[in-house]
Amino acid sequence: MTTGTHTFDLDLDYLPHLPEKTDYGIGCIGAGLIRRDIHMVAYENAGFNMVGVASRTHENARACAKARGIETVYETRQELLDDERIEILDIPPPPRSSAFLVVFVTCTSLTRLRPMVISHLAVAKPP
Repeated sequence: MTTGTHTFDLDLDYLPHLPEKTDYGIGCIGAGLIRRDIHMVAYENAGFNMVGVASRTHENARACAKARGIETVYETRQELLDDERIEILDIPPPPRSSAFLVVFVTCTSLTRLRPMVISHLAVAKPP
């Protein structure tokens, strides 16, 4: 775009750049409104591989999974962590509990008999 003697480049390249690999298995802890209608929709739009979801309230996890077409609903967080398909763990719970969950996940991963497969941890509201 040119205005008078000034030229502006409006190619802002503002969209996110996706990684080369987009089929990592993503497991989510938490199944609230933001999870279901924002995070999971963004994952779907990006073509990411949502493996399953766990929540304190199993019914919420089931409803969230049904709304987003996710097959696996875990009874417990431990069950999610034990699933070898999970490579990325997304934790967006209330801030007061995220510190506990980060420690829980780290300790669980360190004490597994199999090699640690969770290579990424996303905490929406860091402690």
